[in-house]
Amino acid sequence: MRQTFLPTIRLDREFLLTLVAILGTTISPYMWFWQASQEVEEMVDKGQHRLWQRQGASDTELRYAAWDVSIGTIFSNVVMYFIILTSAATLFRTGHTDIKSAS
Repeated sequence: MRQTFLPTIRLDREFLLTLVAILGTTISPYMWFWQASQEVEEMVDKGQHRLWQRQGASDTELRYAAWDVSIGTIFSNVVMYFIILTSAATLFRTGHTDIKSAS
């Protein structure tokens, strides 16, 4: 259990590929576009239909956005953690330790 939160960092191929895969699915471009689109939709819902009405952000809006992003990030990482943990426990128990493909 301890090593799921404090992994051993190695600079070999397998570790780096896993790290890139996790970061690539967590910090992907579609999330940036989705977040920006969501912010605009919320502004339009508040009646800010014109671009000049949506210029800048108040301190309150920035604090709200920071909370929104932080809570979403924590939630998605908790879900990711349990997906990885469940998959690893299931595959290891059945003896599938040399995974080459998704199938």
